[in-house]
Amino acid sequence: MKRFKLPRPSRDALTAWLNQHRLALRTAIEHIRSAPLGAALTVLAIAIALALPNALFLTIDSFGNVLGQQQGRQISVFMKLSVDGKALHRLAAELEKNPDIDSVDVITRDESLQRFRERSGMADLLDLLPANPLPAVLVIHPRADIDEMDALEQLAITIRGREGVDEVMLDREWIGTLFSALHAFERFSMLMMLLFALLVALVIYNGLRIDVLRHRQEIEVIKLVGGSDHYIQRPFHYHAVLLGAAGGLLASLLIAIVFALLQPRFDELGAAYGVELPLDLTIGYAFTLVLLAVILALLSSRISLGALLRDIQP
Repeated sequence: MKRFKLPRPSRDALTAWLNQHRLALRTAIEHIRSAPLGAALTVLAIAIALALPNALFLTIDSFGNVLGQQQGRQISVFMKLSVDGKALHRLAAELEKNPDIDSVDVITRDESLQRFRERSGMADLLDLLPANPLPAVLVIHPRADIDEMDALEQLAITIRGREGVDEVMLDREWIGTLFSALHAFERFSMLMMLLFALLVALVIYNGLRIDVLRHRQEIEVIKLVGGSDHYIQRPFHYHAVLLGAAGGLLASLLIAIVFALLQPRFDELGAAYGVELPLDLTIGYAFTLVLLAVILALLSSRISLGALLRDIQP
């Protein structure tokens, strides 16, 4: 089997193209080394501009996912005080046979009283009561794929008709208000992303402008000997891409550090409500963040370099 070989002119052109880009990358690295403080400040500004809105978005998204799992997963069934333990467990067993119900948690009257005593701080007042005033409760967990409010309300109506049931609670208004607030915060975080993306572009532009001014004499010489605009701009494009990639990596690191510091507090908050509130920065999201920073840097350099270099003439 013959190996495919490019024609000699094509190989030479490809080699020349690769050498040009290798030289441009080396020049960009030298530009960064010649002004490390300015490059570091630019990278830090990019990282902060990317980290703030994305950390906010990920936090809201985490809350939304957790609450979305809780929303519609529970229907509280308050039993009549006359229902004894046998009838309570018998009803729970019957409800678990319903194909729309995943599981049923049984909370007896004594357990309800104990939970209220622990959480309310009114143990002394409860001791004065002649009898336990709290009902037994069945906590219904609907099937995972039942997440529409209409289907949940229909299930609640079915449960409400069972013997011994006093009240069925499915707080649609509270759930709707909560998720409306979450959606509003999500839209706000996305708007912040757009504004901070513009800030990243401005930071890249300012960094390129300073770099162009620092190498003005070199650019004049290259133009004098006939260097093309693409040849002159290529190192600055690589410069912007390197700064953007470094800013995206640092932004991911900052988000990971902040989440690691805040996670214990969120664990405490989640434990109080019996849920987990994980703050996760996935590898995929971090890669997307770096890619976004690179794209913003490259677009900013392509848009701004023409105007910056047009005023420099030999």
